Amino acid sequence: MALVTLIGVIALLMISFSNMRDIDRLDRSLGERIGKLEGQVARAPAQAAPSRGPDPNRAYTLKLTSATPARGPAVAPVTIAEFSDFQ
Repeated sequence: MALVTLIGVIALLMISFSNMRDIDRLDRSLGERIGKLEGQVARAPAQAAPSRGPDPNRAYTLKLTSATPARGPAVAPVTIAEFSDFQ
């Protein structure tokens, strides 16, 4: 029984050592790949992100009708329009 236990422990140690070597190899490989990507990012010219959506610095005129749900006076100096999509 002791011999079977010893063989099992040795087998587990061999499997653990093999896994440890594989993990070290993967770690080095990923480190090299990340280093290459960082180099490419550093060499890439800085590009401005394309603006999407309305300009937040511009005032927009809204056509509000009597059928538009609203709160407050119709002649308020500021109108806040909110759009929600409940999906």
